[in-house]
Amino acid sequence: MRQERAAVDASLPVAVATSPEMPALLSPLELERLSLLYLHHALADDEAARATPKSPETIERERQQAQEREDLIRELSEKKGIPYTPPSTPPTIRPVGLTDEDIDAKRAYAERFIHDAPFFIAKGETYPVHHLVDALIKREHLHIAKESPAYYQLALAIMRTESKAQEAILKRLSGEWVETPLVAVPTLPITLNNAEGNRMPPASPHDDNPLFSEVWERYLAERKPAPKTAQDFGTAVRRFIEINGDLPVQSIKARHVRMFKDTLLKCPSRVPKELQNLPILKVIKRLESRKKEEPYPKTLSPKTINDKALTAIKAVLSHAVDNGFIETNPAHQIRAVDPAQHNADNAGPSRIPYDMDDIRGILRSPLFHEQGTPSNGILKRLTQEEKRDYQRLVLLGIFTGARLEEIGQLDIADIREEEGITYIFIHADAATGRRIKNKTSRRKVPVHPFLLDRGFLPTIRKGEGCGSAQCDSGGGGGGKLFPTLSSKTDTLTAPFSKWWRRYTVSIGVYTPQKTFHSFRHTFKRTLRDAGIDGKLTDALQGHAGTSIADNYGRDAEGMGYSMPVLFRALCEGMEKGGLEQVVKESLAPSVSSPNHGKK
Repeated sequence: MRQERAAVDASLPVAVATSPEMPALLSPLELERLSLLYLHHALADDEAARATPKSPETIERERQQAQEREDLIRELSEKKGIPYTPPSTPPTIRPVGLTDEDIDAKRAYAERFIHDAPFFIAKGETYPVHHLVDALIKREHLHIAKESPAYYQLALAIMRTESKAQEAILKRLSGEWVETPLVAVPTLPITLNNAEGNRMPPASPHDDNPLFSEVWERYLAERKPAPKTAQDFGTAVRRFIEINGDLPVQSIKARHVRMFKDTLLKCPSRVPKELQNLPILKVIKRLESRKKEEPYPKTLSPKTINDKALTAIKAVLSHAVDNGFIETNPAHQIRAVDPAQHNADNAGPSRIPYDMDDIRGILRSPLFHEQGTPSNGILKRLTQEEKRDYQRLVLLGIFTGARLEEIGQLDIADIREEEGITYIFIHADAATGRRIKNKTSRRKVPVHPFLLDRGFLPTIRKGEGCGSAQCDSGGGGGGKLFPTLSSKTDTLTAPFSKWWRRYTVSIGVYTPQKTFHSFRHTFKRTLRDAGIDGKLTDALQGHAGTSIADNYGRDAEGMGYSMPVLFRALCEGMEKGGLEQVVKESLAPSVSSPNHGKK
């Protein structure tokens, strides 16, 4: 039977001792709160130990022990004349979790503590848990002297709570999982007005120690994130404050970030409509109370928590570091562990390239071929202009390895010429709201001749550039390169990205690891297989170098290589890597080349 999670509602009244005559004892509410907090951390640490990657030395030692056991079985079988059949597969060594020694040690300690604790409690002896109490006092910034009655009071409570924790751990070791209790910490400080029994209050907010919400407002004002980013970060900040309170930034410690992470791991990915106006802690409590009647909903994945929620909190706290409010970022290196990422059977990258068969399947699909009436219902809903733009997006993805949003934001004016070579200029533009991932994403990418020869891009008349509206583009040189793209969010290509997923599912090339971003991986893999210098490929794709020397020799526009060098690398890589030939063969029979101009 699973143990129900405990929760202390932050809205409960908190008793604060203010009179010097009052005894220096913890209030019942504070004692209960600290006990629940201790239980949470004890079981959370035990839970984390089961998902912690083992060291290479530990894995090798376990492998040797498994081999020694197998050798012993073989020797005993041979001595007794019993036929020995070796296992068909080598023993499986878990890359994460507890070792056999860890399990034995945990079980022995739990059994011994559960047996001995009642005798210590009966005699009022608490010394076996003094080291645990001292750690709790340090973690929670309590100022309680060992000679004080409050210390003895807390130690006795921890003795009882540690017994509960070890009972839960023993059940876990026996295969009966016990949930880690969820604890919401009251935001009001508990104060005992005795010199030896004061809880250290959190630092008061002031100009050099603003509230977390004020740091967030400063971040918005100075960094000016994209609307979608501001919305996602705002949700994370609101939840952080709901869970921990709006603390002065200097009072925020790693434990607050851990509490935030642990709570989100229990947060439903989709909050039921009737609970959407409640604080997240109350949402979880309501869902917990319904577990007997209905299953607990799917929770946020560790990846979502890491990539969105924790990234937001780390960014805001980094802003506090940059402005001198705090010295270090308390959220640094705190991550939600995804057991699947440490499972050798499930290990693998989140994105993989489209292989050559995938490229053939895409380029031979109805998007590029107009033989008869398209049977693909998804394609039927496209206008000819949308179909033309979607073809261009795919081919630019193949021949540039650029990010989807980088391509979709392009203007016709971004098609330019340098030293007789046509290139596209990927850059940010505050006036039009165009954004790029980082400063190394700003770059010039030469256009492969195939795209110009087949009319898939506007071409530049000799001596002129598209920036001066002198392009053969079938309708003037100004405007967007992909005029049919539109979005209700700040990500222009978001609707196309959703369409692309549905389309690739319909033509049989979709997997969760293969998205439009896979073209970027295909480009990287193709040039790598062709033997192209990795730094040249990074320059083409806007990847940052790993050495300070990579920043030397750049021109005024940040380019580290001349256009002819990049052009040769692109053409040689696409040819030697075989991708150019696959594209030409796949589009050879009949292709609806957009009539945007002539070479």
